[in-house]
Amino acid sequence: MTVRAIVGLVVLNVLLAVLGSAVLCALRPATTRRQLVRLAGVSYLLGVAALMVALTLLIVLGIPVNVLSTVLTGGVILAATWLLGRRRSRQLIPCAPAALVSMWSAPLLALLAVCLEAVFRKGRLQGLIEFDGWDSWGPKAKALYHFGHLDPHFLDGLPGGSYPPGLSALLATGLHAIGSADVVTLHLQYWFLGIGFVAALLGLLATRVTPLLLLPFVLVVFVMPDIRSRSVDMYGDLPLGFLVATAALLVALWLEERREWQLPAASLLLAAAALTKREGVILAGCVVVAGLAASSDRARKDWPRLLAVFMAAVGATLLWQTWLWAHSLPGNGPSGGLHFLTDGRRGWDSFHVVTNNLFTFDLWLLSLTIAIAAAGLCLLVR
Repeated sequence: MTVRAIVGLVVLNVLLAVLGSAVLCALRPATTRRQLVRLAGVSYLLGVAALMVALTLLIVLGIPVNVLSTVLTGGVILAATWLLGRRRSRQLIPCAPAALVSMWSAPLLALLAVCLEAVFRKGRLQGLIEFDGWDSWGPKAKALYHFGHLDPHFLDGLPGGSYPPGLSALLATGLHAIGSADVVTLHLQYWFLGIGFVAALLGLLATRVTPLLLLPFVLVVFVMPDIRSRSVDMYGDLPLGFLVATAALLVALWLEERREWQLPAASLLLAAAALTKREGVILAGCVVVAGLAASSDRARKDWPRLLAVFMAAVGATLLWQTWLWAHSLPGNGPSGGLHFLTDGRRGWDSFHVVTNNLFTFDLWLLSLTIAIAAAGLCLLVR
């Protein structure tokens, strides 16, 4: 690991934030500078999602994924979204950045910064020791870095070779930014993704929740045992969770606020989630089903738009599935398929495992229990 490698990753992620800002301004025409600062985390995740979808398209079309094609792809996205945003918006209004810091919330924000610094140190020193990291995600990222494409015979011999290539393509871009196949430094990319997720939560909720309530719950994200232990592991689980959770929050806010940009942004994030892990399309379906249930009183107006969000994830899945079919590789369906429908015992065991994990203290502390209690109280008091 070198300073040059870290600086390369910093530059890459700044560019992703710039790319996402252009996407956000295209979706949200009248964005002011203050709002752009507040939604910087959302912008960053939109940039990550847009690049993942675009690079997957390049892989499916057989176009080599290298520095030139990545830069050109990012440039096309940036130009197209900038032109669309300029056409739809008025001039940005100068404004001071949104403030989350007060005398009372500053200590909590400082604790959050300390926690994120600890995650940074872990990512800076961690080698490629995770099983799925060196067995699947790492090899695919290095194959794209060295050769620019994924060989079907190479994927056929990998555990999880049918997993979508979106995250691997993002990691390969990180290797290009680093300047070598340095899989130690590459772990820091997960730190940037975590920073983006935390910033997205703060930005989306800052106008609705007082900092004294919001910051402790955001701090919980990186102190929950299961997330803390895998915060920079080269797996797809946390990036998948960041994308799905942010999309779910956008859908929930849309049901309340009816902002036109929120559903398209959620659609892009869920499409990227479907290209992160094959379970992404199922989680996208769960988000949409929850939205359908919450909007049952205005089904005729809302349901078609919510179903369109789900179709974005399905379309992304079919994009990769088409490539697999064309190369006679195993399908990209969720692990286990729908076998539980014909095996009642397996379905019950699965339900038991999920329910048990939901309330396991050494995985999530009490965060999910608190969330369920809060949802129950909201239903009780309307």
